[in-house]
Amino acid sequence: MISIKQLNDYFTDVVSRSQGIKSMMLISSEADFGLAIRNLSPEKFPAMLLIIPSADSVAPTPDSVSEVTTCLVYIIQKVEASDQTPASFVDVISATQELMTLVKWIMLGDKGLHGPGHITHDINLNGMHTDPEYNFFGCHGWSLSFTIVNPGF
Repeated sequence: MISIKQLNDYFTDVVSRSQGIKSMMLISSEADFGLAIRNLSPEKFPAMLLIIPSADSVAPTPDSVSEVTTCLVYIIQKVEASDQTPASFVDVISATQELMTLVKWIMLGDKGLHGPGHITHDINLNGMHTDPEYNFFGCHGWSLSFTIVNPGF
């Protein structure tokens, strides 16, 4: 499994380079999402929420062990349902989509720049999956899931 500290530090750096994401928060599970949203002040949005990942081992033989870590990242904007119009919905979902696309480009660039030992080196680019999120705990935005394959445990 990848280092949680390294993952947190990396995405804190991504946010600092994103020119638009106002905050990043590491949370223990999707169950804690609502509490995290309530604890963020309005000026902290759009926000990135990073879920502590899970991992599965792959060990065809004792000499060939690796772990596949599944990561989940959200880029979200808090919205007031009573203020939502079709045009404001498009504005929010488009703005957060642009930020998520930027995050993916940053990750891709970092994968090309860094060798073994850097968190992006072993990202599986074939397995990146992006989903829209609508009224998810009062937020609109996007989620990105991806895997990192590390040799050993």
